[in-house]
Amino acid sequence: NAHVGSLIIFIVGLALLIVEIFVTPGFGVAGLLGIAAIFGGVFWASPSPGYAVTALLIGLAGAVALVALSFRFKKTRKVWNRLILGLRQENESGYISADHTLPSLVGQSGVALTTLRPAGVANIMGRRVDVVTEGDYIEEGVAIEVMAVEGLRVIVKRASGQKTD
Repeated sequence: NAHVGSLIIFIVGLALLIVEIFVTPGFGVAGLLGIAAIFGGVFWASPSPGYAVTALLIGLAGAVALVALSFRFKKTRKVWNRLILGLRQENESGYISADHTLPSLVGQSGVALTTLRPAGVANIMGRRVDVVTEGDYIEEGVAIEVMAVEGLRVIVKRASGQKTD
């Protein structure tokens, strides 16, 4: 029966759109296939292509009207707020966009707080700093020296006079 087949295709299209919205990030294959399946289901169930286009346009207009109305009522705004990241990233809540004081560390010495293989944490001038070596393995507690700062990368090496194993 053609109507059962078109209904199944339509439901598969809705399922793909739900997967696209709640499971996969962005807009990709599942969303495009879902839209195509919905359109295909409507076209297959319609007696003529003109009728199908009219039905799709009426459905689209109704959906736009419902979304516009839902923005006017406070109870439905909560639904939309769950789809939007409402938090701002601010320094007070722990977000730091960039540390502009890092270049002042060049030439300073410190101590590796963790094993650097090649990344880890060091204490430089009393600050805990995420650091990286140029591929060297430096054990915890070994003195290090800051060679360069590239953006947020603090590049260190074993301090002069430190023995290598």
